[in-house]
Amino acid sequence: MPVQAEFEHGFRQTVELETGAAGPDRRIGEVGIDRHVIAQRRRTEDFHAAGGIAAQTASLSDYAATFYQNVSTRSNTILSNQTTQDDRLNEANSRVAANSGVNLDEELTSLSSYQQAYAASARMLTVLDQLYKTLLDIQ
Repeated sequence: MPVQAEFEHGFRQTVELETGAAGPDRRIGEVGIDRHVIAQRRRTEDFHAAGGIAAQTASLSDYAATFYQNVSTRSNTILSNQTTQDDRLNEANSRVAANSGVNLDEELTSLSSYQQAYAASARMLTVLDQLYKTLLDIQ
């Protein structure tokens, strides 16, 4: 037997109650725990649209399943987006390091060239020093 109640703010509940013969531990007209559970499963409610879930009339368990499915879908989307963004960040960091990092092979080649140029300049200064000494000794 369906029973419907209207509450404030347009909230409506429909509950179906089963009637039948009373068991040995029940009186006629009393709803037992098992019937209460059945009634709770059949009860429908109007849920307003919220959090990306459309307005609907459903049982609480169906609405909860929809809610958890929505949360799971959003969570998976967020994790996927985070992985994509992490990959993009790692790629950008790699490119920056490649452009601004120190290339040891190039630096070693440059160091070797500078060392040879310094040694050549030092020999030239030594030769010039000996030349000036010789010129000064001639006078």
